[in-house]
Amino acid sequence: MKLPLVFCLAMFLASAWTYSGAQQKPAQFCSGKPIPIATLPDPRMNAIRLQLRSGGDRDFPKIKFLSDTPLQFVIRNRAEFIDFWKRAMIYAIPGVGFPPMPEIDFSKEMLVAVVMGNKPTPGYWIFIDGACEVDDRLNIFVTSIDGSPCKSFIEGMSAEADIVIVPRTDLPVVFRETTVACNEWSEQIRRITQLSLEDRWCCD
Repeated sequence: MKLPLVFCLAMFLASAWTYSGAQQKPAQFCSGKPIPIATLPDPRMNAIRLQLRSGGDRDFPKIKFLSDTPLQFVIRNRAEFIDFWKRAMIYAIPGVGFPPMPEIDFSKEMLVAVVMGNKPTPGYWIFIDGACEVDDRLNIFVTSIDGSPCKSFIEGMSAEADIVIVPRTDLPVVFRETTVACNEWSEQIRRITQLSLEDRWCCD
């Protein structure tokens, strides 16, 4: 099942959420070896960028996944990825349509995915924003936005998910999740966005 882009863009424009603001809230990051993460290879559909805890940035998640419960899992082969892709809802790309299932070299790469679980209203989100190898484990850092304190002018439910590519490893994978309330998140983003606009239009 695939999902149109309209809901996604509306949520982006309404809240201008990005992880940049959340960096004002202390976020634990491991002291081991930072591991690169990459989003699935498809055309970039949004200008908003998420800042990674390990440095750099990434595209915003473009996927939903219906589930009655939260899920966290690793995909190490194509059969598992096909099963995930069939169940996922992928946003359409303007002027492109629904992206095809990407080709992943599972001899060198694997996928890690998080599913927030169905929520009764919009305003929730989840994304992977860092990976680090320490103490013979691969730590996957996740930020989830709790939408319950906020009112939304958009009707509907949330079924947020994220999936990224990391280098293949046989180490145990540990998901470390931080939850941020949507009202705190939105206020942080408004301040960051305003500063960014002032810098953009002020001076050369």
